[in-house]
Amino acid sequence: MWLDGLYMSGPFYAEYTKLFDGPVSDYDDVAKQIRLVAAHTYDPATGLFYHAWDESKEQPWANKDTGTSSISGAGRRLVCHGAGGCAGLFPDEPPGTAGNHRHVPELCGGVVKYQDPKTGLWYQVLDQGNRKGNYLEATVSSMFVYAMAKGVNHGYLPRKNYEPVIEKGYRGIVENLVKTTATENVVDAMLPVAGLGGTPSNGTRDGSFDYYVSEPIVSNDLKGVGPFILAGIEVQQLLNRPAAGCDKACCMSPQKNKIVAVKITNPSRFYTQQRNRGNQFADRRWRSTVGSATGKFAVKDCATSNILDSQVYASEPARHGQTAFPG
Repeated sequence: MWLDGLYMSGPFYAEYTKLFDGPVSDYDDVAKQIRLVAAHTYDPATGLFYHAWDESKEQPWANKDTGTSSISGAGRRLVCHGAGGCAGLFPDEPPGTAGNHRHVPELCGGVVKYQDPKTGLWYQVLDQGNRKGNYLEATVSSMFVYAMAKGVNHGYLPRKNYEPVIEKGYRGIVENLVKTTATENVVDAMLPVAGLGGTPSNGTRDGSFDYYVSEPIVSNDLKGVGPFILAGIEVQQLLNRPAAGCDKACCMSPQKNKIVAVKITNPSRFYTQQRNRGNQFADRRWRSTVGSATGKFAVKDCATSNILDSQVYASEPARHGQTAFPG
């Protein structure tokens, strides 16, 4: 098994299950994958994860005693992004999700101590920042900021401990790695790919430090730009900033909103499902707010700040099966 599997399949699997009303056992399976990978790849000595584990211990990169790859600081971005990407997708209490949420603090706690104190970024090989050839990398930094910000936004991580780390990390990406040219914005210092085994053109992918720092460094790789965008979305919510194109604090301001339970019935421009799916307001185009004209709670369009009068609901205590929208 390798950590890439969590990053590639976990969030997709959970999102697919949510959108198409999959069985609770599918959520349990997602959480099970995270638990299994953590059980075989976590290194308590460093607080990091090995990139991969071979049960047979036969792969060229595998330690003959443990079956793990040789460096624990090279793969954590993937498991952190995978587990963080699943945050907020599980229903309230499926049997295995406690395993997923339990690993979020464990994953992110190890990340914090390896943040570069000067720039707020993270190195390609996390725990060997002073070693020649290592470099501060955009994809790993974006994935960590995203996972931690989402963890705080969904209540899995304490805000007071993580908000300074998140802010410093995101600011570090923007100030050190994002460049503006005459025609485009460029995110630099990205590793497009790093794997194990196989027959790549640059020789064996043996899991060594030299291998991980030998892959080409590029700009605007989509596997790095995507996490950077996701990080920005979560940081915007974390810091209660208005959405892009909105010049007001509007519904992103905690002072203007209250927690309200509402039953959503297909608001305009929201795609139709066979049943009400209030929890899909997670895309943050809509928020509950107090309408100044009516004094009632309403669904509000953040981009335009318009109250949708046809979608007004009275405030009521949150109950099981309803969705509470925090301000």
